[in-house]
Amino acid sequence: VGDFGIGIASALSTSSDMDTVINTGNFSASNASNPNAPPGGTAGYVQINEYNPISFFARQEWKNVINQRHYFRSRTADNVWTQWGEYRTTANTTVD
Repeated sequence: VGDFGIGIASALSTSSDMDTVINTGNFSASNASNPNAPPGGTAGYVQINEYNPISFFARQEWKNVINQRHYFRSRTADNVWTQWGEYRTTANTTVD
């Protein structure tokens, strides 16, 4: 996939509607009290990228560097975040 998230964004978008990274940062154990922290976010250092497509919602994607799992969520036009989801293969295995 290359740099985290970039390959995913490229695979889901065409050149005319490419997502742009609007924020990048890290979750760590300090996020333990944050109900919006990603699954397993307290288990170790994770990377998170936030994308803002041309459409009206933002998307966050992250990879837990302990278990290498990829997660995502979206924020809708009314500024509500969805539950975290996990990228899975068609065989229902995790995505490294």
